[in-house]
Amino acid sequence: VHSGARHPINRWPIENFLTLCAALAAESGRDVLLFVDGDTLNDAVRVRCTELPGVTLMDHLPMDAFDALVAQAALFVANDTGPKHLAAARGVPVVSIAIPRLNWEEWGQNQGGVILSRAVPCAGCGLNNRDACGRDAACITTISVETVLKAALDVFEQSKIEYKRMSQD
Repeated sequence: VHSGARHPINRWPIENFLTLCAALAAESGRDVLLFVDGDTLNDAVRVRCTELPGVTLMDHLPMDAFDALVAQAALFVANDTGPKHLAAARGVPVVSIAIPRLNWEEWGQNQGGVILSRAVPCAGCGLNNRDACGRDAACITTISVETVLKAALDVFEQSKIEYKRMSQD
């Protein structure tokens, strides 16, 4: 799970990521590695991560190590960022939390995956500045943890079906 994004308007709230990580670890039985953007990584987030069973807060890694780790992931959940495109290009299933300023059918992510976005009247605004939004980026901040968790668990379930199908061939 990667919480970063270059533009603050593209960031799903860190509290949502923490809640998601805890639920994902509990419901899937898998270990969750969490990469937190430097702008939101503080002592409170560090402490909270130590309290989440099955969740490991990752330190900054050199790019080649990060790439190798991402390439081995069973799933990558992130905002619309470079790392989510890297994961998709590596063939990793991706659940992307994205503001609807782009046409996702044209500019989605390689290899498919799930793009979660809220259809709001101001979709396509093109803003990169959250302060200019006037709606506190409701198109991304109001996507629920439950919605993202369901998408992630659905990806895991689909992966089991695909693995089972490949094992039978």
